[in-house]
Amino acid sequence: MGDSSFLGLLPATSLERLWAHDGRLVVGLSGGMDSVVLLDALYSLALPRLHAVHVNHQLQPMAEAFVSVCKRITEQYDVPLSLMTVSITNSGSLEDAARSARYQAFDEVLNDEDLLLLAHHREDQVETLLLSILRGQQPTGGMPQERQLRKGRLFRPLLSVPQADIHDYAQYRGLSWVEDPSNSSTLFDRNFLRHEIMPLLTDRFENASARMFGVVQRLADREKLLYSHASRDLDKVRAPIGLDIEAMLSIPLHHRREIIRCYVDQLSLPQPGDGALHEILLLHSVRPDAVPAVRWQNVVCRRHRGTLMITGVIPNPIPPTRWISGELVPAEVRGLSVIDLSEGQSLRESPRHRASSLCHGIEGELRCRRPGDRLADGRLLKDVLVAAGVPHWIRDVMPLFCTDAGIVAIPALPDYGTSMVVARDAMIIPNGLTEHGSASWLAVNWSGQPYSD
Repeated sequence: MGDSSFLGLLPATSLERLWAHDGRLVVGLSGGMDSVVLLDALYSLALPRLHAVHVNHQLQPMAEAFVSVCKRITEQYDVPLSLMTVSITNSGSLEDAARSARYQAFDEVLNDEDLLLLAHHREDQVETLLLSILRGQQPTGGMPQERQLRKGRLFRPLLSVPQADIHDYAQYRGLSWVEDPSNSSTLFDRNFLRHEIMPLLTDRFENASARMFGVVQRLADREKLLYSHASRDLDKVRAPIGLDIEAMLSIPLHHRREIIRCYVDQLSLPQPGDGALHEILLLHSVRPDAVPAVRWQNVVCRRHRGTLMITGVIPNPIPPTRWISGELVPAEVRGLSVIDLSEGQSLRESPRHRASSLCHGIEGELRCRRPGDRLADGRLLKDVLVAAGVPHWIRDVMPLFCTDAGIVAIPALPDYGTSMVVARDAMIIPNGLTEHGSASWLAVNWSGQPYSD
């Protein structure tokens, strides 16, 4: 057991929270200084049920060096390590795409009773405040110290700790870590603030970082008060997916802003700037048949059938891909799931979302729609998609199963509540029933389409 005489790094409130937790303490271990210090401090204090998770984003040549550091320190401390590898394929902000992939990886590791521990510190919080101001976003209480995840909870034990103290601890303990070369690139906004702006502010204004952190804390207190009021009204305007526009219009305009902010916060997404928020409010009054979209970072707000929906960026269209129904879906057809009804898999969707199923053994092609497309029974694809309630922004990218006779099956979109559609008199099994059980149900689920809490 290591020497824990460098006490005081973890604030007393953080220690109380950690000791009171009954589940696993899962450290997000990058291999950099901050997360290595956090794991070492927890180990030195003999906290039980430690676990670590490292996410390899495959974005830089030194990725394996980070993996090696994580393996070495967890083996030294006899702490279980989960190694997760992700592929960043999203368009838009690389930083946002990496964050999204990272949290999806965390979700695969975490259990409901786990506490995910991240090593963000005081300067990270101050940088978040400055970035929100410079991007025209509503200044908030920054990163929350604790919040609910889809599985487990997230907690930041070092959030009030100065980075200088973390560095001093690392030197005192003789720790080793990997320096991320991207952290020195001022092409990234956060790094520009860290290396170019913060040193000037610190030299000019005494205790600049501590004072700005105090502002963040006061904003957090104010935000909690606003949040408590907005969350009550949010419950009144929720739709099965998104927010009910008619219900929103019954609420004063100035309060709608806080409801939207509250909703975005509950989805754990970046807040829209003032300009984007103004455009979102205008979506309430556009023509019902209009198809506007408001975008900020990797987030899109759209109007669809009387609701406001928050989604991610639209996935790229798939290349035409040969497929035999019932077989494994090729990797290039992202998001498509084939549920084999012969295996008795249960679905969370209502039975109407899987009213018909597709026979196994049909040779065809998975592709996106083309001009003039029709189903094998002669119906125009455009009319079928509209009648089925498929959102307009999904229609050009969702995979369709086709044969020479035309489109045989349109997969369900469970997150949007749409059913699988099959061509009339095609080779299908009504109600998913077959004597030999050789039938499947097709569904598409893309991360962030739509976001849901």
